[in-house]
Amino acid sequence: MTSHRKRNANRASAALSTGPRTAPGKRVASRNAIQHGLFARDTCLHDEDPEELQAFSARIHADLQPQSPTEMLCVELIVDTCWRLKRCVKADTKILEWYRTHDGVRGDAARALANDLSQLACLPQLSRYATTFVRRLTKALAELKKLKARPSSQPAITDPDEAPPPRPEAETFGGPDGCPQPTLQGQPTSVPEGHLEDSPHSRPSPSRLDECAVLFDEDRGQFQHYRERLFADWTPRGPAHASLVEPFALAGWTLGRLSRIEAGLFEHYRFKGGVDGGLVTAFAQDRFELDCFSILSQIENQLQNRLWRLLEVLLAVSDN
Repeated sequence: MTSHRKRNANRASAALSTGPRTAPGKRVASRNAIQHGLFARDTCLHDEDPEELQAFSARIHADLQPQSPTEMLCVELIVDTCWRLKRCVKADTKILEWYRTHDGVRGDAARALANDLSQLACLPQLSRYATTFVRRLTKALAELKKLKARPSSQPAITDPDEAPPPRPEAETFGGPDGCPQPTLQGQPTSVPEGHLEDSPHSRPSPSRLDECAVLFDEDRGQFQHYRERLFADWTPRGPAHASLVEPFALAGWTLGRLSRIEAGLFEHYRFKGGVDGGLVTAFAQDRFELDCFSILSQIENQLQNRLWRLLEVLLAVSDN
């Protein structure tokens, strides 16, 4: 626990800071208190309010009260899914407004739907996205309920100074180059009985695995901290158990990346003819060209299914 002396010193240091003064600086600082680490950076579009996301995230965290790093990951997924579902609803409304005027004649919602179906069929695709997000949300809430029912292996961490120290290095998980084995691409293999004998905690070598998992523009330190906390949460009893925690950590990290990719696609496609058309233009242009949003959604579905399958195996192993 942080001492009173250290708290007083921190307050005295903070009093010397005037905070950010420029608009970009204030925008960056407004994200500082966002609770969800993997999905916070660059998930807001330029016309979305990061302070609104921050407040929404705080309300969800206060309601669900995650008590472990794995529960925190589930809540991060819930916040991200809800935020993107809200974006779908906003886009749906704007597309209806866009298509209701045709040849200078302003019609009703039925005319708007007919106009859309005769061109790019954006509205049915958005409906499929919204349904997908609702399913993801339902699944994440169900898995969070299972996690809360298990005995906690770690006390809740409420202060960064209380975070557990890193464990000593052990065996490296993966092939000769340090990269994860192909089990990441398929279903998690069952763990043979008797292979989880008590032994020193095993976890992968951060330096070698980070080269495979972290892109050049991603925060390597954030990935290391996130993975360390997951290993501290599950306390693997041997290499076989650790080989389940590692792909679980990588799946969560990659889902955060895909959320940022979606935001990047919206920013990329929102301009047409030098005019910023926002969500409607972005979605319509992508539908006309590559349909990246649809493909991205399929990839996310596969990755989330993998994440939940791994979680089921981890829970089963922990119960033994």
